[in-house]
Order: sequence, then C-alpha cells, then structure tokens
Amino acid sequence: MFKINYEILESERDRLKSINDFTIFEDDVSTIHGQIQISVTNKLIGFVDKDIPYEGELLTMWFQLLNEALYVLETNGFVTIYEPDSVDIWIEFQLITSDIYIRRIRAENSVGFSSLIDCKPKVNKEVFWSEKVNKMVVYKSIIESTNIFVEDILSLNGLLGELGDIKKLIKTNSEVREFLNNN
Repeated sequence: MFKINYEILESERDRLKSINDFTIFEDDVSTIHGQIQISVTNKLIGFVDKDIPYEGELLTMWFQLLNEALYVLETNGFVTIYEPDSVDIWIEFQLITSDIYIRRIRAENSVGFSSLIDCKPKVNKEVFWSEKVNKMVVYKSIIESTNIFVEDILSLNGLLGELGDIKKLIKTNSEVREFLNNN
C-alpha cells in the first residue's frame, strides 16, 4: 500500500479563498500550507489531523517532489527525496522490476546538499524502515493524489491556477503521466 493524505485546514482554506490578486500572493507567501501523510504499507511519514492546527508542511512542494521522483525513478531506477523540515532524513525509492523498495533513512551529514531530490544513494547512518510496494500502486497514488490536490486548490479559488508553483505542478504532473504512459 502507498497512500498520500493531505489536509488544508480551514484557516488556510479561508486565506486561499480570499485571494483576489495572485501577484500579491506570490510576492507574499506563494505556498499552500497544510498537513501531509504518506502511508507505506504500515509505516507513516508525517500526519494528518484536522483537530491539530499544525499547517507547517509546504504541500505544493511535497507534491512537486513526489512527481519529479517518479520521472527520476523511472529513468534511473533510484531516487531519494529529502524530507522537508527534518534533519538529514531522506526517503529512498529503488525500482526493481515491478516493485519499488522504499526506505526512510537518516543520511550521513547531508548538510550542504544542493537539491531536495537526488538520483544517488545516500550514505546512511540509520534505516528507520524499509518496505516493498508494487510500482503501479505508487505511481497511481502519486498521480491521482496530485490531481485531487490541484482540483481542491482550484475549487477554492480559480486564480490560484495562475500561481507559478501550481502551474509548475500541473505541468510536471502532466509530463510525468505522459512519460509513464509512453514507457
């Protein structure tokens, strides 16, 4: 199982609904905050709970990273994603035939890394967990969850579709779907 849940709490929904000039939004805080949880078999990354008013996750960035990871994984067979707001924690995806081996690790001194996504394995100091999931389950979950997230954002405020980050996410998701369909 691989499942992505997210929550945009009411205060953030209200903020997004009230935007009537996206250029001000992009200059101010051009990100969408919320909660995100990735379930891998019986292991969890993050959390989603409407009753806890934590909105510290950058949802657009998470979905962008996951979509970019699909492309890198399909072309290279391996990808790591830095877990935002953590200290040296990465999520590794390794493609072996029709399965993806997913590991959550603490990397050795990754301070100064240049990207949140990488196609090279990290020197790990600690493996928190490792799970195997069918490739198509992971791909489908990331693509569909991204589509639902984008639809949710646009239903709150159509102007948000003009944001650079949302446009980029829509484009990346479309390119990834097309790439996967052709391979």
